[in-house]
Amino acid sequence: MRGKRLGDTIPVTGEGVVDGGVVDQLVRRADRGRMVVLQQRRLGTLHRLVTGSTTNGVAARAEVPVVSVPPDWTESDDRTLVTVAVQDAGEAGWLLRAGYEQAKARQAKLVVLHAWWLANGYDDIAVDEAMRRQREEGMREALTPAMSELSAEFPEVEVAFRVQHAPSAEAILHEAKKSALVVLGRRHHLLPLGTHLGPVARAILHHSACPVLMVPPPRQRGPESHQLGT
Repeated sequence: MRGKRLGDTIPVTGEGVVDGGVVDQLVRRADRGRMVVLQQRRLGTLHRLVTGSTTNGVAARAEVPVVSVPPDWTESDDRTLVTVAVQDAGEAGWLLRAGYEQAKARQAKLVVLHAWWLANGYDDIAVDEAMRRQREEGMREALTPAMSELSAEFPEVEVAFRVQHAPSAEAILHEAKKSALVVLGRRHHLLPLGTHLGPVARAILHHSACPVLMVPPPRQRGPESHQLGT
């Protein structure tokens, strides 16, 4: 595989670790590089509750981006999209930049996706066409400054903006079926309470049909920062 794909241009080393937990060791070594790549295993619910997920653990704590690769994933020329899921427009700059960078590297089209769903359970009654249009226009207006700046910096990247009235995990997983990569943000690694991956992020990592790039916030941001993973 190395001779066929990499030749002699990229050095590959190996290391065996026998002490300490797997997640702790991987997080500790993450500081040595720019990215961690892990295979996402399809664990059953009971197994996951008992042993936990290595990918989730590393993605929740690493200070560098983490890529989760589905076990059945194969690279395909049919998937020419990079999808970046944005929840909070006010904190989307760093996440959008990651999406633009990945789309440029893959010579792919970038889809900026915002999905929303009311928490009260009455979407079918309360949400009408006017409300959907208002939500889309508001999000587009909020994201335009950051997207305009990045589009000027990455003129080769074709961008599509989509607002969907649907549960976030459902909308993102649908896009994942057509994407080469899904880009998600993670809440700040210094937050003191519990896991740094919320239910949406965990669902995407577990069920995505394509690799998922989990991007931590910039280190200089305060502990109040968060993104879709909350």
